[in-house]
Amino acid sequence: MTIGLNILYKRGDKVLKNYFPQGICVGQLNINGSTIKHTYQKKGYVLKEFESYIQSKEIPCMIKSKDRGFCVLYGENVKDKADSFIESIVLLLVGALPMGILHINLFNFGKKRFLYLDALRQANIMHNAYTVKLASKRFEELEELVQERQYDYLTYDIPTISDYNVKNDSSENYHILLLNLEDFPDEYLSQKRLQNFFDTAYESGVYTILFAPNSITKEKELKSIKMLIERFKQIKIDQNFIDISQVFDTNLLKLYTDISLDFEVLDFDKKSFVEELLKKYKNKEDEDIEQNFLHIPIGKKGKDAVYFDFGVRSGVYSAFIAGMSGTGKSNLLNLIITQIAQQYTAKEIELVLMDYNEGGLEFAKYKNHPNCKKLFLNLRDQQPALDILKEFVDEMASRAELFNKMEVSSIEQYNKNYPQEIISYKILIIDEVQDMFSGEWKEQETFNSLLKQIAKKGRKYGLHFILATQSLDGINIDKSVIGQIGASISFRLRSEMDGMKIFGDKEAYSKVTKLQKYHFVYHTLTQTTVAKADFINPEKISDILEEIRDIRKPDEMLTPIVISRYQSEVKNEEAQENTQNIQIEENNAKNKDKYKAEKDLLELALKAKQKDPNAFVVEDESE
Repeated sequence: MTIGLNILYKRGDKVLKNYFPQGICVGQLNINGSTIKHTYQKKGYVLKEFESYIQSKEIPCMIKSKDRGFCVLYGENVKDKADSFIESIVLLLVGALPMGILHINLFNFGKKRFLYLDALRQANIMHNAYTVKLASKRFEELEELVQERQYDYLTYDIPTISDYNVKNDSSENYHILLLNLEDFPDEYLSQKRLQNFFDTAYESGVYTILFAPNSITKEKELKSIKMLIERFKQIKIDQNFIDISQVFDTNLLKLYTDISLDFEVLDFDKKSFVEELLKKYKNKEDEDIEQNFLHIPIGKKGKDAVYFDFGVRSGVYSAFIAGMSGTGKSNLLNLIITQIAQQYTAKEIELVLMDYNEGGLEFAKYKNHPNCKKLFLNLRDQQPALDILKEFVDEMASRAELFNKMEVSSIEQYNKNYPQEIISYKILIIDEVQDMFSGEWKEQETFNSLLKQIAKKGRKYGLHFILATQSLDGINIDKSVIGQIGASISFRLRSEMDGMKIFGDKEAYSKVTKLQKYHFVYHTLTQTTVAKADFINPEKISDILEEIRDIRKPDEMLTPIVISRYQSEVKNEEAQENTQNIQIEENNAKNKDKYKAEKDLLELALKAKQKDPNAFVVEDESE
């Protein structure tokens, strides 16, 4: 059987790249000694009908992807056979689409299955949810993705993510959901929630493959599992047969008479196939590295460089950095901020830096940063950050209006179509962000709400943030915000509990108390890496930036607006000082009035005594 790695679909004469396959190949049909009936029609009239005899014919057995998925139920002692069947189907789907656009999400808690698919973790497209916590987190992420696409991407003339990808230069990823019904869902996931998810999953780019032993319906009484089995068409696998009657289009069989039809599973060298896919991934990674608008080295894992990436390729658009004092967190921020100046002009990346360290000591060295538009130093209250976040949200609205007018869907597409009028990416970096959560509850809620809007929608408009802190005490960042942050980096922390606040993955948070100085855990949706940060001498940063300014064109750099004390803080202090002055004046006035009253009373007493010397004689009552 010949298997093609690339499948292109057409509408008329137009080739539809990045379109999800309309048919899913599950095997091949061998037709032996059959008579096939041909019928030609025009406007409903039969023009010609004839039959021809086929000696031998192999055709792919395709099922409709519009069925949204299928459920594989297998008998005793044939689990390996079922796994091989499913694995072959998914591998062909990965090969049928551009490398990296299809992600596989496996929910399986027991023994590792699908070893060839597991090898695709090297390409960052295979995601394993092997514990209840990981499964819950991954499902929430997919659930939020589906909701976001429903409300932000799909319209009456763009009914599916496939249609969206055809009409836009930047494509959204597709997802395969491989769900072991023995493990997930459990009794804590409501049936209504599952229904809402699967009602819109396919249109939003999620194709579902369920699998379980035949006995699942007897062993588990969960209504949600029964609902899922009934929702999807079934393929049944036993020792001697594979029943595809529910998923295969039987209308095809009407074309044949005297038919002898045999179904065969997909049979190909999976090892060679996976190696070819990984080779394609490596080549594409080298070719498409510029798809990330930010790509800078920050450390090493062994001899290999570790990069900090924002952009389409990485799928990362915001980051959270944590680390106790003296562990390397500030050094990493210096690496990122300085290298942005070295590798990108202000036309490409623009920075807003906010320093909540006492005295503004950490960011004071960036007063000559050529990419920095605003530099806030020695901040004390939340208002400056809230105002900047509101500016970012307003910027999203104005860029959205521009993109609609120019009929583009993202900053990447806009900059590609209008290279003479490119819009810069903007990154807000806040150091010691824990101060944002030290104020009133209302202010914390506002901060979380603004962060969530930017994390969720900012990527389309080139608006991003990096939050950094040395203390996680009292930080109450909304879980939905953490879920939207694409990259989490942690140096050594006091406890795993602190790590759990920013990492949902045990592999990541279990390491945070054991890290040596300058070593960090770098976690994204596709990888968890432990690396050692490169070192940059903070005393040389100002000179590095000045050298960049000397050689850069004036229109390619900015001069930061330095705000060392924020207006609201000054106003608050002035108000407090005025209040104190008023209080002092009032006290002085009261004291003056009291003194005058006592003086007047004494004068009256003296006058009275002059008139009658005995008027103020007090008798001793003890006598």
